[in-house]
Amino acid sequence: MPLVKDGEHCTYHLLDKQRIDALAEGKIVINASRGDVIDNQALLVRQQAQDDLCLVLDVWENEPDILEDLLPYVELASVHIAGHTLEGKGRGTLMLYQALCQHLGLTPSSDLAQHLPTPSLAQLTLSESWSKEELGALVHLIYDVRRDDAILRAQLHSHGFDLLRKTYPVRRELSTLTLGGNNPYLSALAAFGFSI
Repeated sequence: MPLVKDGEHCTYHLLDKQRIDALAEGKIVINASRGDVIDNQALLVRQQAQDDLCLVLDVWENEPDILEDLLPYVELASVHIAGHTLEGKGRGTLMLYQALCQHLGLTPSSDLAQHLPTPSLAQLTLSESWSKEELGALVHLIYDVRRDDAILRAQLHSHGFDLLRKTYPVRRELSTLTLGGNNPYLSALAAFGFSI
């Protein structure tokens, strides 16, 4: 989401005090787009008064100087990690390589799969009895956001937001796990991001 500070298409504080106050109890607020689209101070005031929203924040207003007082009211917090997977970084590098090849009139001779290491867990067969209630455990085999939340909470003061971003540990995408078997949920899992 682009940050537009004024005008008809303003995204700055799109979720402002008025909209935050209008949210019904128990709503889940997720921000993985841009920190400044949510008024973090208004969110803090709401949570201090009612503490009735479930907050999941990957991006924060005024990064790297985030509103630390909001952190205790956030269910899951991370340091703006979107695009930080090994595959995401590889795709970015590949796009630069392809653009350079195009500019130089060359045919690209390399693809992403050639350069990424084999994931530690590459294939898994689901039994017919596997159910959607086990989805969380399946996702956590590849990525557990609770790790990122714990790192942020434990190291924010000692390391700072910027250093936590710069030293973010390597992680893989759900697509690195190929699922097989005769489970009726396989097509739904493909839509979720797993390879089938």
